[in-house]
Amino acid sequence: MSTINEIKNYVKVCFKSQLVPFIQGSPGLGKSAIIKEIAEEYNLELIDIRLSQCDPSDLMGFPKLDGETATYVPMDIFPTENTKLPKDKKGWIIFFDELNSAPKSVQVCAYKIILDRMVGQHKLNDNVLVCCAGNLATDKAVVNNLSTALRSRLVNLTMEPSVNEWLEYAINKDFHFTITAYIQCKGIDALYNFNPDKDSDTYACPRTWEMLNRIVNSVNDPKEYLDLVLGTVGSIGAEYLGFIDYCGSIPTLADVLSGTAKVPGKEGVRFLTCNWLLKELAELSKDSEITKVMEYIEKFSEEYCGLFLQSASKKNPKVLNNKGYLKLLTKLGKFLVC
Repeated sequence: MSTINEIKNYVKVCFKSQLVPFIQGSPGLGKSAIIKEIAEEYNLELIDIRLSQCDPSDLMGFPKLDGETATYVPMDIFPTENTKLPKDKKGWIIFFDELNSAPKSVQVCAYKIILDRMVGQHKLNDNVLVCCAGNLATDKAVVNNLSTALRSRLVNLTMEPSVNEWLEYAINKDFHFTITAYIQCKGIDALYNFNPDKDSDTYACPRTWEMLNRIVNSVNDPKEYLDLVLGTVGSIGAEYLGFIDYCGSIPTLADVLSGTAKVPGKEGVRFLTCNWLLKELAELSKDSEITKVMEYIEKFSEEYCGLFLQSASKKNPKVLNNKGYLKLLTKLGKFLVC
């Protein structure tokens, strides 16, 4: 089992080694998001193909008569050896998603592209990278086992969720502070509660929390939209809405800057306060104000201080030159994961 960041690194190594990775993982973990990020990072055109929705002719091409013989004409989505590079791009990634959900006939046609880099009778462009993904059989998804011939020619990777990695992503993407605080407080069972044995309309996972973040940022009070929240992350949404009631106990920024703010007594309020203060920190420009924030955070236990410091410099690079930040960083250095 590997985390998202580990999988991303492994995929890059596979590409450099001219190998084809096959990422397996439960629904909603972000398999396709990894490939999208790599495509953007390396300036590649992403071709996303859901194999479970394909026919063999989509991959092999269509026959074309040429006198008394016939040849196969490939679909235009596949970059062949004579295809020009897309404007401002360095190449392509062909991402075969739902590989092990595709019918056997489609899998057989995919073999030729994946293993031989051929679309019918045409060679893939040399600037094409290939990657595959699929769900786990244990998730009770529609899965057709791959042949041993294909599986042994793929680099098989299995993904699992990571709270720390997701929080780093969410905080950097400016997720609503109540969502990051809730996941910090409740852990992996809140981030991901997919259960293949339960017939639920939806469930909590990185994908649905990102959807809920968009909703929360679009309304004044999420508690007025119970059905919308439940329809996005499932039953755990009710607990999340109860959790944000603690927002009323968060100190004001004025109290923090004046030095009169107290450390909240309840765990949930402490997580909310730290995540809220990260949001406020991003808007501070005066060194004296940043110092006051650091002095307040220093009153918290090492766990909360560490979580705050890990994201502080990304929220506001000015903290890197702040004496209060450097003092706290030195004090807690051994508790931080670099």
